[in-house]
Amino acid sequence: MVDHFINSSGQQEGDERIYQKTVVVQAMEKIRILLTSGKYRPGDKIPTEHELIERFGIGRSSIREALKIFQHLGILKSQASKGTILCDKSRLSSEAITWSIFLSSQDLKEIVHLRQVLEEAAFHYALNSCLQDAEKFQTLINRLEAEVGNMRTAVKESSIEKLTQADYAFHAIFFQEGENRLFQDIYRTLYAFTMEEIKKSYEAIEDLDEVPLDHQEMIDAVKTEDIETAIARHHAHFPRIMGLLKINP
Repeated sequence: MVDHFINSSGQQEGDERIYQKTVVVQAMEKIRILLTSGKYRPGDKIPTEHELIERFGIGRSSIREALKIFQHLGILKSQASKGTILCDKSRLSSEAITWSIFLSSQDLKEIVHLRQVLEEAAFHYALNSCLQDAEKFQTLINRLEAEVGNMRTAVKESSIEKLTQADYAFHAIFFQEGENRLFQDIYRTLYAFTMEEIKKSYEAIEDLDEVPLDHQEMIDAVKTEDIETAIARHHAHFPRIMGLLKINP
């Protein structure tokens, strides 16, 4: 079977036929633009089905199906007494992100790049927050060193599973200490993808003792309390991962 990919013109490579978007997809695009216009805030009622039909000139069944999809993703909510309302962003279903990654044929390189962008932002947030409070900063160090301890134990037990868990937990600490709930939600959503990526990188390491050493160096950089030094060391973690996975930057 020949693989087909959608190009910028909307056609499939290797296929001369022209495909049009379904009416439901068009309805979703119209509603998405409406919801992101800034006119509606969380808790606000959006136009009724009838009003959307009149506004967009699209049939009832397509509008209804589009609304159901947004409700399933946690973007909209139907209330008997009020109608359809816009939800708070904290209700956004993790499925919205998970399915986006799954259905868009993301490869390992793109997952690592996404993880890098998210982690570097979370790392910066966490350091800025913790450096303002000595007690909070020490708590950060203690938590990180506890996970490095778990890594050392996992290496002694030759447990890739425990090592992978400790690695994921180590990086999750920065999301938690950064206190950005949306970042935390996204990182949790990426759990399965991240765990698989971490596990694959371990399969390429000849000496697993490198793992706790690598993470301890990140902690040592954080202990300097110099943000630029810490960020530079954290950034170096990802080219190393890409090298192990034989991924071109």
